[in-house]
Amino acid sequence: SVNKVLEDDIWRFEGVSLGDDGVTLGTVKGSMATKKPETPQPLDFSVVTNTNGKALKVVSLSGFGGFNVSEVIAPECTGFSGQNCFYECTSLKKVILNSDFNDFGNARAFSKCTSLEEFEPRTLLVTEVTGSAFASCEKLSGTFYLPNCTLIKTHAFSGCKLLTPVMAPKLT
Repeated sequence: SVNKVLEDDIWRFEGVSLGDDGVTLGTVKGSMATKKPETPQPLDFSVVTNTNGKALKVVSLSGFGGFNVSEVIAPECTGFSGQNCFYECTSLKKVILNSDFNDFGNARAFSKCTSLEEFEPRTLLVTEVTGSAFASCEKLSGTFYLPNCTLIKTHAFSGCKLLTPVMAPKLT
């Protein structure tokens, strides 16, 4: 893979990992990105292209904690790497990921995203919900179905007052 820069009129991300196929962005790491703008803006990875206009698929995200993000649209994203992916993104209201999403990373993926209301898909193929994954997402409501999940770690859904229920038939 090759490290690249991905940018548009609002965001700049460095250390982007481009797969050997030239079509897949293995990981977009926000930890090296410019933490702007002042007003919440969407992170829309649905139409990411290279300089030749060829569509790129963002399959993994990492390190956007504290960014002023209003929504995340990543329809090709199947997982997160690391921890704290969107930790304390208090303006984040909406998340759209791939229906094959299967990895929250290490911990606190959406912890303290106090404005998070919409999350798709609601059926997640994860085998584990990491610690504090949705902790303090007090506006998140509805049902999650986790057909492959065998482990839900400590505080994964703590403070999710409106979330009812979380169904995980293989939970041990």
